[in-house]
Amino acid sequence: MNIFSRAQLRLTIFYGLTILVVLIATGWFGNYLQTWYVKREIDRYASPAVAAQVDAIIQNTGNDLLPFNYEVAFGIALWIALASYVMAWRSLKPLNTMFRSQQRFLANAAHELRTPLTLVRTETELALRRPKGVSREDLLAVVEHVSDESAKMADIINNLLLISSASLGKHTIPFLDITFSEAIALAIRECGPLADSRRVKLHANLALGVIVRGNRVALEQIAANVIRNAIVHTPAGGSITIDLKASQRTAHLHICDTGSGISPQDLPHILDPFYKGSITNNARHGGSGLGLAIVKELIELHEGRIRIASDVGKGTRVIISIPRTRSRAA
Repeated sequence: MNIFSRAQLRLTIFYGLTILVVLIATGWFGNYLQTWYVKREIDRYASPAVAAQVDAIIQNTGNDLLPFNYEVAFGIALWIALASYVMAWRSLKPLNTMFRSQQRFLANAAHELRTPLTLVRTETELALRRPKGVSREDLLAVVEHVSDESAKMADIINNLLLISSASLGKHTIPFLDITFSEAIALAIRECGPLADSRRVKLHANLALGVIVRGNRVALEQIAANVIRNAIVHTPAGGSITIDLKASQRTAHLHICDTGSGISPQDLPHILDPFYKGSITNNARHGGSGLGLAIVKELIELHEGRIRIASDVGKGTRVIISIPRTRSRAA
């Protein structure tokens, strides 16, 4: 029995006892009122002899005019037990969901950190087992590999800290009036080499003079993470269109690719930390599964929202909406 099963049992007992006490108190009070009313009416309208007989009956029954019915009592007890269980289950359901999500998050984090740690340990142990037989080139390769894997672990830890602090409302970053198109242009420039290496074309159509209240580095990271994710899921010869549009109060960033798309069962979880979708896509594209989770947290820090629509085999459309502050001429 896990912690939530024990908590549900205790809460069920608590609710059951509470309902039982309320029913007993209500029944006693109702019976008291009924006895008082009957005695008053008999004293008012009946003869003294009849009133005395009724008083004697009431005294013999312990001031209880209602006979005890075991079948009714058993039925009430069943309803109390059922109501208590349902109330306990509904009360603990959000906590149980949160607890399972936390367990899944910790398991994924441990898995992501274990992989580079295992590689580092393997490389160093092999080098230590044959110290005299290791050439300078091999030793430099081991050191370089250890450095790369350490950098990956540092990135994972930093991303986990960012997600954790943002979700707890502790991540404070300076906000200024930012030209959104400039931050997006920097993100496109950053992702350019990756797109060229994968032979994916980037097409940008950015509205100028769109001002949002935010952090330039965070806005650049939002755009870069989404564009980078689109690049790695788009086959060679495909394209990605990046459009910045603006309504009166909101800036809308549309990032559309011609990639493999996201399956309907994966789409609701695509923004969850460490979620990588199908095993095939995971093996093909790698990654820690934290990029879009960070995007979600940063967008929420900007009081914005993200929407994702996808067709398998046709591509994915990501729409990021950030509140505007004002507009100026280009």
